[in-house]
Amino acid sequence: DAAILLLGLKLISILTFDPRAVPLLTKANALQVVMRVVGRHPRNEELMVQCVKTIDFIGNGEPQYARYVKRAGGEQIIKRIMKAYATSSAIQTAGTRALVSMKGV
Repeated sequence: DAAILLLGLKLISILTFDPRAVPLLTKANALQVVMRVVGRHPRNEELMVQCVKTIDFIGNGEPQYARYVKRAGGEQIIKRIMKAYATSSAIQTAGTRALVSMKGV
C-alpha cells in the first residue's frame, strides 16, 4: 500500500538526522528499499518525491555516505525520476538539492 510505503520512507528520512543511525540504515539496505519502491511505484508522484528526499538524506550526512549513494546508483535514480517528472516542481526541487549535495563528493 502506497500510504504505508510513504510512512516507511518518511521514517527512514527522519532516522538519517541521527548520525548514529546512518551506518545502521546502510547495513540494513535502506537505499535498496527506496530503489525497490521506485521500481514498483514509478507513477506515484508523492512516493517519488519522498524517494528522492530519502536518497538525499541517506547520502547527506558525511562524504562516505554520499559516495555510498552514488556507487549504489542513487544519483542515476534521482536523475531518472527528475526526467520522468520534468514538470513536477516538488521533484525538481528535491532532485536538484540532492544532486548538488552529491556533486562535491
